[in-house]
Amino acid sequence: MIFGTTHNHDRIGTTVGARIRRSSPLWVLAALLGAWQLAQGETLEPIFTDAESEELTDFRPRGPEEWNNGWTVTLDNDLFSGLGNDRDYTGGFSVTLHGQRARHLPLSVDRALKWLDATTRFNTLYPDTAASQYHSMQFGVLLFTPEDITTSEPINDDRPYANLIYVANSQYSVNFDETTVHQSALTVGFLGTGIGGTLQGGIHSIVGTEKTQGYNNQISDGGEPTLRYAVARHKLLSSGLASRRNRDLKLSVEGSVGYLTEASVGISGRWGRIASPWWVSTSEYGDYSAQPFRHTENRSLGEGRSKERYISAGVKLRLRAYNAFLQGQFRDSAVTFDSSDINHLLLESWAGYTTSIGKGRVSYLVRFQTAEIKHGVGARHSVWAGISVSR
Repeated sequence: MIFGTTHNHDRIGTTVGARIRRSSPLWVLAALLGAWQLAQGETLEPIFTDAESEELTDFRPRGPEEWNNGWTVTLDNDLFSGLGNDRDYTGGFSVTLHGQRARHLPLSVDRALKWLDATTRFNTLYPDTAASQYHSMQFGVLLFTPEDITTSEPINDDRPYANLIYVANSQYSVNFDETTVHQSALTVGFLGTGIGGTLQGGIHSIVGTEKTQGYNNQISDGGEPTLRYAVARHKLLSSGLASRRNRDLKLSVEGSVGYLTEASVGISGRWGRIASPWWVSTSEYGDYSAQPFRHTENRSLGEGRSKERYISAGVKLRLRAYNAFLQGQFRDSAVTFDSSDINHLLLESWAGYTTSIGKGRVSYLVRFQTAEIKHGVGARHSVWAGISVSR
């Protein structure tokens, strides 16, 4: 498993065993258990302000999952935030396919995900019925750079170059109480391939900006396999309808082991003209790329009210033990950070807007995260934004 840290390149002699001991995720898992107990506790039942609200919030599963349940394309870039930055998590692209087909597509890791759910006994928390389980598969790439991309020399006090190309499968289970969702996801990919420099260089050539010069210093340069297993529990705290505007509020508790080893707890909500179930909103899955999620068609809001238009916002507290994009894995990298040089407690917030277009849905979301690097040029907060199109 990949939760060992690497050190600065002048400490190559450190053994793999020492790396694993220095970044043991036990304290993160202990924190996760505490947060999980919080989520399991008593919460507010959904609040309905009138009879119509009860009909609009009835999103119970109505039969087995369809073979093809749509797709989502997401494009992240720090330039979308309007701040003019080109650094840190500088860009990402993903395509997500929803439905039963996600379990059987080439490169699907659904069987491995099911095995992990059974081994960890996470599958005992959700009902194993076709009517309430949904599946997605995602292909994507993530890109990270320091602030100065014009030099080919290693920059030891700023975020290292990194890229990940990956495939991920997810199962999404809506419990029959209609207020609880359990999700698990398995991501398998490669760090340090040549696709990062090629892709970002091509984009910069098109827009006429400086080309990146330092990808030879990226994390795991030359390629190294990686993976991540994540679980989450989402609880609807309240929902309702007032003045032709819906609202919902949910609590999310998550944990993961792999290239990101962490525990987190967050609260998020939506307000506006909402025609989709509360669990469709995935803004809290902001660990760089969005995890694959359950996609569903909009319910009717009545004549003249079938269009969705709503704002979303949230805040999350992360306890991150290990980040391969900063600390590297087992392969030596030109620039890495030791665990003591990283802030492990992170605060994240976001806000966005979603609207339906025909049978699809378009979302714009801006994210903020506190600094993960303690000292040097890289000790800064990061802001990025993303655009998602679903159909």
